[in-house]
Amino acid sequence: MAHVVFNHVGGKPPMFDGTTSFDQWKRKMKMHLGTIHTKVWNVTENDFVILDPDNLTDKDEINQQCNNAALNAIYQGIDSKVFEQIKDLEKASEVWQRLIEIYEGNQNVKSAKLYMLKDKLFNFKMEKDESITEMFYRLQVIVNDLKNLREKVKDEDFSHKFLMCLPKRFSTLRRMIFREGLSKVTPNEVLGDIMTDAQYNDDLSEGEEDKRENKDEKEKSMAFKASSSSKNKKEEPSEEEIDSDDEAMALLVRKMGKFMKKKDYGARKRREFTKGNGNGSLYFKCKSPNHVVATKVTYNDDACDDDDSCSDDDEEPSKEELMDICEQLNESFQNKRKECKGLLKKVQDLEKYLRELQASHECLKEDHEELENAHTKLAKAHSILLDQAKVEDLSIHHNRLKLKYE
Repeated sequence: MAHVVFNHVGGKPPMFDGTTSFDQWKRKMKMHLGTIHTKVWNVTENDFVILDPDNLTDKDEINQQCNNAALNAIYQGIDSKVFEQIKDLEKASEVWQRLIEIYEGNQNVKSAKLYMLKDKLFNFKMEKDESITEMFYRLQVIVNDLKNLREKVKDEDFSHKFLMCLPKRFSTLRRMIFREGLSKVTPNEVLGDIMTDAQYNDDLSEGEEDKRENKDEKEKSMAFKASSSSKNKKEEPSEEEIDSDDEAMALLVRKMGKFMKKKDYGARKRREFTKGNGNGSLYFKCKSPNHVVATKVTYNDDACDDDDSCSDDDEEPSKEELMDICEQLNESFQNKRKECKGLLKKVQDLEKYLRELQASHECLKEDHEELENAHTKLAKAHSILLDQAKVEDLSIHHNRLKLKYE
């Protein structure tokens, strides 16, 4: 009796419960059956015929043995629900074909899936908050599904679609790859080049960020070392009088104090204004001619510095007070910034809602026009029916009169 020596090194067959990916299970089961023996997969993929069941040839016995091995592997690789759908079949080829029809569909279903996948590939683009590798994998799934439906997709087309979906920052590298030719590289090699370039740019960005942080810290540390502007150079004390750092701090405090007094921040006294000498001009309390105001009050620091009567009796603000004021201003700015962002979001939502209302209005307008046309036709038909009814009534009345007189 002829027999085949089977190989069971492959271990347990892959499992399919009817809900997981049938394509993955089919590919794994195909490899599993092939590792048992090539003839086992052959009788599963292609049907065989036994001419005389009572007188089996060596080939018939081998086919039956391989068929039983294939059925045994398939039965172990499906759960009870899937088994109920194929338990009436006795050939592995029939079982295989029925599972394909159930979970992949007939030719019409496959054609519909093919068109859907083609449309997905045509409209494919990188999604928001999606990484490059995730986008590559999602594109690869679509292409593999197309190949499973016997649709040929070249590696060049895959690479081209992948490159065209990348962000703008890869435009230079994309042009370089196009110039070299997509036929010379595989999609995985293209992905490797893109990821290498992305990692290089990320490293540069991190380095620039560190530099910016160091620069910001340096600027913060030297914020209180700034000197006065060039027009006030005569106010700057010499380096021989006091330490430069302390002097810079004093100048900054003095400048900020004047600014606060001018803008009326804190509990500072307001400068009083008096009317001029009848010509409509206004003067500061110090009576300085440099402080003439027409429509707006002007402020001259040099004049006030020269005139002792212009100085305020209040003490200059301390560093801590200035820092508190800065923190308050910054906090107020951040709150207003958040408020503006919230208002901007509301505006965007309202604009979206307005567009939806406009679209709905257009649809209602079209429906209204159709109803008006239908109403006009009905009114016309109603008028015709009334005329016909009047004619018929007149005809009936005429016939009655005719019969009466006859």
